[in-house]
Amino acid sequence: MAITLDGTSGITTPAIASTGSSTFTGSLALPSGGLTVGTDQLAVDSSGRVTMPYQPYAAASISSGTPSTGVVGFETGMSVSRGGLSVNNVSGRFTVPVAGAYLIGHYNLGNTGTGVCSCRIRVNGTAVTGGYTQDVNGSNDNFSQQTIVELSASDYVDFDVMSGAFHNNQNYSRFYICLLG
Repeated sequence: MAITLDGTSGITTPAIASTGSSTFTGSLALPSGGLTVGTDQLAVDSSGRVTMPYQPYAAASISSGTPSTGVVGFETGMSVSRGGLSVNNVSGRFTVPVAGAYLIGHYNLGNTGTGVCSCRIRVNGTAVTGGYTQDVNGSNDNFSQQTIVELSASDYVDFDVMSGAFHNNQNYSRFYICLLG
């Protein structure tokens, strides 16, 4: 099977024709089918690069008001999101729009003099993974963790600092989540 393109107006009817060909040249863009006319949900260019402009993802930086322990809040104006994945800066929650496998993670700087800094990634308030760093000789330590988790639509993810403290400088932290499939 091959997708038949006429070269000027895009996909012809029927969109799929059996020609026996196993190669494809040119660009392919699938229409959004209900979103704004003229947008693509998936595009594959002639070099094979795939873009998915509606693929859910979000990222945010730590709020300067985040307490030493507890759920991390996000700094207003320091978050990005698309594809329906929402960020609540006050509650520190990412809420997912659709079910699927998500990559979830963060990187931070452990604050000097707070000892062991530990954090867990939680889904709907239940820990799914945790990690820690040890404060060595009063220096700031880089701290990161990642996991892949199957989530349902409307599940939320947050980050809970259990001991120590993250450095409250937004330039040294990022929390993120993206749909893998």
